[in-house]
Amino acid sequence: KVKKGAVKKGALIRDTIESNQLDFLAVCETWITASDPDSIKLDMAPPNYVTRHIHCSAPGRTGRNSGLAIVYRDSLKVRPHPLQATIAISSFHFQAVNITSNNFSLLLINIYRWPDSNLNMFITELNSILAAATTAAGTDRLVVCGDFNCPGATPTTILDDLCVSVDSFGLQQLVKSSTRSGPTGDSLLDLVITGKDSTSVANLAVSSTHGLSDHCLVKWTISRCLNRRQPSIVLYR
Repeated sequence: KVKKGAVKKGALIRDTIESNQLDFLAVCETWITASDPDSIKLDMAPPNYVTRHIHCSAPGRTGRNSGLAIVYRDSLKVRPHPLQATIAISSFHFQAVNITSNNFSLLLINIYRWPDSNLNMFITELNSILAAATTAAGTDRLVVCGDFNCPGATPTTILDDLCVSVDSFGLQQLVKSSTRSGPTGDSLLDLVITGKDSTSVANLAVSSTHGLSDHCLVKWTISRCLNRRQPSIVLYR
């Protein structure tokens, strides 16, 4: 999540990508609208990188209050996943893409939940996304990340209902430290979710963005052996 949007933060985002040698970056709450010029939409991408945006289109959500983006190396093949066009969501914003290279393939879903959206609706709609995603990609080739705005009772936990939902699909939440410091204390808002037995995500670390955002940067590495889709069984009631 980029503090006060990405509209005037392009140079800082480029520096974050280059200094951390990131292959791709998922950004929440860009504040970039469909009507903005390309000079703004493309400003966050360093040379040899590409940016894909999803602009806010949820009912009652207008103006610069959301927006998602994926910034990635142009050596990667990134395409919108069919989930993007087939599932209607009102309690959060999401961006679903397939990321492939010569030696791995991944379904990445970037999520931003508005803090004032209904939590019960959020869990219900998230379940529909997770059900479709685990069916499409299994659990080993799926990564769900973003700002869920579902803190738990302590700075290193998340909402109990969200834990139950994630567990019911054979998934796990990997971030174990707080990712935002605010006036009321620290909280865990930014999550990375993948399969319980998945080898797709490793070396996860939380670090400061040095003024780019009031949220931390969550980094991880992707396994290079994800071409074969693993069968999975999903039980959901």
